[in-house]
Amino acid sequence: DRRQRQMCIRDRSLAQFGPTRHVEIAQIFEKIESFKLPRPVNWVNGPGGFIANNVPWSSVQAQYAFVDELASQRDFIVGKSYLERFDFWLNSFQYMKNVAKVCCSWGFYQQNILKVTSEPDPSKRIPLANSYALPALVALVSDWSTMINYLHSIVKSPGEMGTIMNVEQHSMPMVIDLSLIHISEPTRQAEIS
Repeated sequence: DRRQRQMCIRDRSLAQFGPTRHVEIAQIFEKIESFKLPRPVNWVNGPGGFIANNVPWSSVQAQYAFVDELASQRDFIVGKSYLERFDFWLNSFQYMKNVAKVCCSWGFYQQNILKVTSEPDPSKRIPLANSYALPALVALVSDWSTMINYLHSIVKSPGEMGTIMNVEQHSMPMVIDLSLIHISEPTRQAEIS
């Protein structure tokens, strides 16, 4: 029943994060328990496949408000082991949030590169790429860097290195490498013309 789940979450919060803010932290975890978490990735040719999201980040980020709520509790955590566990959870959720942001940035980049590649006049493609696609690509790479830094902060064992390998060998080629190929295409087309 609901009351038992609440008590279990509060007991776990007390054990994980200490007595100073365990009730407030438990209330945040209660909001996201079970299937209430957003899911920014899916199974796409393997686990953790990224999918470009054409919805702007400004419309998606509210789904991750719980991450900022959790972050607001950090200064109240007392004790090294409590803080270490808290940071693990916070950085895990920051990683999840930033995966979603990368997917939105990738969707935005794809929308902008389409403006470039659909331009029939090759002489206009480079200015369009410089104005639209390149800034979107820079934002995508920046968001990717932030995301991967959060991932690195939560890896604590050799087994967890598999997550980094999956992201860098499975997802990164789809997101970053293909985007770099697309951005170079207008230049090649202009050189041919």
